[in-house]
Amino acid sequence: MMDLHQVATAQDYYHAALIFQHGETVEEIWSAH
Repeated sequence: MMDLHQVATAQDYYHAALIFQHGETVEEIWSAH
């Protein structure tokens, strides 16, 4: 969704960060930050 620019609101970014926070790679965790 982020690559397609569909994440627009603060709530969208919050939920995306929660997903990335539980990722398996360092890049995914840094994306949450």
